[in-house]
Amino acid sequence: GHLDPDETLLDAGLRELREETGLKLEPEEGSPNILGLWESVFPALLSRGLPQRHHIVVFLLLHSPLSHLELQASLSPSPAEVSACLWADRRLISAMVSHQDGENPAPVLQRSVSVSQVSADGALSDSSLPLEVFLSRAPVSGPDVERVSTGTMFALKLWLRSLETSDP
Repeated sequence: GHLDPDETLLDAGLRELREETGLKLEPEEGSPNILGLWESVFPALLSRGLPQRHHIVVFLLLHSPLSHLELQASLSPSPAEVSACLWADRRLISAMVSHQDGENPAPVLQRSVSVSQVSADGALSDSSLPLEVFLSRAPVSGPDVERVSTGTMFALKLWLRSLETSDP
């Protein structure tokens, strides 16, 4: 995504959310905060070639008054942007972040994670992905593997920290 001329960060974030997920939230519906900034370069490793793209990603955190079940009912991901999605709980995110930091994931996690697969026509179907997809890192060389991007992992780590400061 990108910021259109004369568009605020919040407006751009809500527009991107709508374009990619079909979720239509209004600025007054939640309490937005900048979660963090990520400098993104592609390819991320010089072993994969010289950088072709370089930009700053602004991760916004929006606390919606709607439950995940209410949001799920309106979810309509763009197949051009999204191949699968899930509502991840704190336990899964903690395991993902801990594993990226060199720690082992919690042993109570299942070997697969339930996701909603997005078909070419945008329909959602129940599926699962191996836990390893959520724990994998980008290999230093050779072909890339299916994984959660490094920038997204950074944002998830910041999200966990935000929970620590907001929990009573």
